[in-house]
Amino acid sequence: MTVHAMTVHAMTVHAMTVHAMTVHAMTVHAMTVHAVVAQVSGHVVVQMSCQASGHMAAQMVARHVVVQAVAGHAVVQAVLGYVALTLRLVLAGVFLSSAVAKSRSAAARAAFVEAVRRLSGVRRPRRVIRVIAAGVVAAEFAAAFALPFPASAAYGLAWAAALLAVFTAAIARAIRTGAGGPCACFGAAASAPLGPRHLVRNGLLLTVTCGAAAAMNAGAEPWTWPEAAACALAALPGVVLIAGMDTISALLPKVQA
Repeated sequence: MTVHAMTVHAMTVHAMTVHAMTVHAMTVHAMTVHAVVAQVSGHVVVQMSCQASGHMAAQMVARHVVVQAVAGHAVVQAVLGYVALTLRLVLAGVFLSSAVAKSRSAAARAAFVEAVRRLSGVRRPRRVIRVIAAGVVAAEFAAAFALPFPASAAYGLAWAAALLAVFTAAIARAIRTGAGGPCACFGAAASAPLGPRHLVRNGLLLTVTCGAAAAMNAGAEPWTWPEAAACALAALPGVVLIAGMDTISALLPKVQA
């Protein structure tokens, strides 16, 4: 009986020991699993946080790029608007100078009527020539007053291009046929005979017309009077050089002598 009791007691102690070791192993396993889960969860959280931060940074960079692009486009539009207005004012000044010079005195009107008769190449009654000359002056005044204003600028540019094309064709024909003489383009004072430089001048004005049209289509029109005044000051030297080309050409030999 004693031996049997001791055997039962030993088996009971062994069973309890095994149970305790099993519980301990399960506890350790649970702690290990918890640690792994915690580690994985932390990694996922960190990864998600990094992804969110990167996405926000990318959005900020994209927004900055868009703002810079819009600002740059606005600057380009403003510059092109100034260029368009300045070129249109050059054309307006040239046409206005030409029309005023042709009509300011009886001598200037008579000189231009004679130039029209010679350039037309066809015998017409004197009164018809006078009507044509008056029509040319009126067309130049119309172009000069249409060009500066945004509402009529497109029509002014088209009208200016048509006038310049007609003038260029007439001058080229006169040079080819030998029907030279002064063109009186800027009144009786412009006594220089027609030559290649007049074709160059008209070609330059046609280029200015095309450049003004292109800049106007792509630019933003200046709206304030100070901006318009600055463009007018920038256009003034061009008007003086183009309108006074014959006078400047006549003075050059004297200066060189």
